[in-house]
Amino acid sequence: MIEPYARSRGLVSSALFNLGTESDFRVPDGGYHRSTPTGVFVPTVAIVV
Repeated sequence: MIEPYARSRGLVSSALFNLGTESDFRVPDGGYHRSTPTGVFVPTVAIVV
């Protein structure tokens, strides 16, 4: 399980986000971010699931 390792690094998990830009994006099953994501599109993540 990756959750304890990600949290120990200060990463925040998220299941609902679009990775990329409005014109070119993917919808991953989840991800770990360096800070809480805001908005609909996230340009990058630390870990994608």
